[in-house]
Amino acid sequence: MKKSTLLSIAMLAAACITSVPSFALEQDADGYYLIGSKADLQEWTTISGYEATNAKLTADIDNVDFMLCTNSASFEGIFDGQGHTISGLNVNMNGGLGAMCSISSGAVLMNMTVEGSITYAATAKNSPTGLVGHLHGTMYNVTNRTTINASSSADLLYLGGLAGWVHGNGKLINC
Repeated sequence: MKKSTLLSIAMLAAACITSVPSFALEQDADGYYLIGSKADLQEWTTISGYEATNAKLTADIDNVDFMLCTNSASFEGIFDGQGHTISGLNVNMNGGLGAMCSISSGAVLMNMTVEGSITYAATAKNSPTGLVGHLHGTMYNVTNRTTINASSSADLLYLGGLAGWVHGNGKLINC
């Protein structure tokens, strides 16, 4: 072979070896997204329509410094913590509905512990909560150990450790 051909093959092989592959978030046989790291959790929140998906934690996750909802859409799926903990939650909000936003009727958040802090800026009509702003669905076996920091009493209108507002058929079971 010519030197130039060998050099081209070597360069192509090196490019393939050093390139970083992009993997999609893994799903189990039932279609649940499997979340075992902070990166997985953050990737899940960027999936288009993730609010209507199901997810399971496969490990404890630490140092979560982002909202588990990226917009005001309600979560409509099942989020099973499988006994794991999201710790080191450190979220600063300028209004909003808690780290997990809202849980729709029929949706379930279960089997998990959340620890950390959520800080709210002074904005009227906030729902400063440790986890969910509006609960229409079910929370089962959820423990919240977050500290909620609000910069004014206006923020304390609908303060809640687990949920700011429980609507209609919303349920807190063994929490």
